[in-house]
Amino acid sequence: MAKKPPRPPVPPPTARQLADAFLTSSIMDVSGWHSIVAVSLNFKLQLRSDHGSMTVLTEDICRQQLLGFGVALDRLVYGNAARRYGKRVRRVVVLENGEDRVWHAHLAMEKPPTMADVKFRKLVMEAWDKCPWSGRQEDIQLDADEGWMDYLGKIRSKREFISWSDCVVVEACFNDAK
Repeated sequence: MAKKPPRPPVPPPTARQLADAFLTSSIMDVSGWHSIVAVSLNFKLQLRSDHGSMTVLTEDICRQQLLGFGVALDRLVYGNAARRYGKRVRRVVVLENGEDRVWHAHLAMEKPPTMADVKFRKLVMEAWDKCPWSGRQEDIQLDADEGWMDYLGKIRSKREFISWSDCVVVEACFNDAK
């Protein structure tokens, strides 16, 4: 029996190939959304505990805070229907960090069609303020377009992650209609 020739090694995908795959994935498909709200959230770098010691911000803390932010926002927007019927604000959450920038997150969200812009902006800020690690600087653009989705897929400031896809906070994302 003849041996099969070994296959040449397959090179790993480049960061650009991974970003392009992410941008075309179903989690990034906002074609069914009636609006895109671009949100940037900053974190505090450290927090003093009740015992007086300082806790330094980590990726795990960021992910927990973004998940809590989403739960708080859903509850503020939909009230008890968030808990009872699973009503949620559609969102895509990307975490970033780099040598030249601190931990921060970029989100694409869909504002409920019946809600006023001013009220939605207020509820986003209120939900973020409920998170203990929330920085005081947030940016909310209510008139974003699909270019914001391309910005979420930028490679810069994602190089600190082991895998490029680690920057997506899947547990805090929600892109199903309810």
